[in-house]
Amino acid sequence: MKPVDEQELVRAVCKAMERISQQSPSDDQPSEKKKGRLILSNNQGMIFTQASEIIRVEADSNYSTFYLTDNERYMISRTLGFYEDILNAYSFYRVHQKHLVNLNYVRKFIKGEVDLVEMCDGSKVEISRRKKTRFLELMKVHEDAQERVQD
Repeated sequence: MKPVDEQELVRAVCKAMERISQQSPSDDQPSEKKKGRLILSNNQGMIFTQASEIIRVEADSNYSTFYLTDNERYMISRTLGFYEDILNAYSFYRVHQKHLVNLNYVRKFIKGEVDLVEMCDGSKVEISRRKKTRFLELMKVHEDAQERVQD
């Protein structure tokens, strides 16, 4: 409706683009590069990235902060739960209420009073007690799969 609020229009277009990007590619778009591609929308525009470029995602209320391999960080106004459903297909696991990690970038598991996961960028992420066993199982499966690929 007139008059058009420019910011509202940009948000609506970004939201529509994000929804379209979340849908599976059609048969006439067989490109492997499109698999795992995400569009992250924030108040400054859109970030085009691959799931493989995301090291981890951290929740902050209704926002999610993405930490990428190029040391960039982006805060997106979507919940971690929204992205958990999408990223689980790309070797991500929710190790804590506030943290979703890419298993490909886990460097260490550190036992302690509070168990931690150290990521390739040096960040340390708390792992909840109830998620620990499943995380270690997934890391073992992930490691076995990596060994088979290298053989």
